[in-house]
Amino acid sequence: KVLDFGLGSEVREQDLMYPLSGCGGSLLGLQALRTRIKHDWVVLRKRVGKGFTLRHIINCAFSGFATEKHADDTADFFKKNPTPEAVKTIEQCIESTRLNAQWLDSDLHEIRSFLSKY
Repeated sequence: KVLDFGLGSEVREQDLMYPLSGCGGSLLGLQALRTRIKHDWVVLRKRVGKGFTLRHIINCAFSGFATEKHADDTADFFKKNPTPEAVKTIEQCIESTRLNAQWLDSDLHEIRSFLSKY
């Protein structure tokens, strides 16, 4: 419902980022946001133009993950959907996802050990 409202006509373009940002509070919400943004990319990009809102939406939908698969998927998506006005944001999303994946790989055993105590 949040995604439907956030991407609906009742929300002004400059305010789109606010309801969409809220979806990133959980993994399920983040995955739903990413899927929806990818599905509606052409329409969304025309709607928000080239400014800050576009970069913020990209950051919300494509960062926050911690697997190489997500990093590769993001890179592939933007190869197929070039977005030159947001190259830096896209690169940062891919880089942070790869760094998160590396951190998780290197410390997963310790994290599981710590969490198992609780």
